[in-house]
Amino acid sequence: MIFDAASPTPTSTASTGVSRIPPCEAMLPYIRYQGVLHRAVIGTTLSPSDQGSVVTTVGPNPSQAQSCMRAGTEIYAVYGYPITSRLAANFTNGLMLFEAVSLTPTPSA
Repeated sequence: MIFDAASPTPTSTASTGVSRIPPCEAMLPYIRYQGVLHRAVIGTTLSPSDQGSVVTTVGPNPSQAQSCMRAGTEIYAVYGYPITSRLAANFTNGLMLFEAVSLTPTPSA
């Protein structure tokens, strides 16, 4: 498996059979949880009062979040927002905000 830049999930390669996601430092950090893709809002850190309860951790199980962050990283709710809209995680510069993105399909010709 290898990373596909169009969709931040590993994709299969027959030649290597290896699952690989680049580190978050090499890309815009993301969280995929319960079918919703959240991307980091660069330059925005949250205060501890914005941090809700832990909703999941990063890991390989379907009930966990998928991310370029280290397995076991705790993913938090953000007070005042549904988890389908905003999530937070401790990252390099503090508590980072992740907002849901809408993937708009490319119109066909």
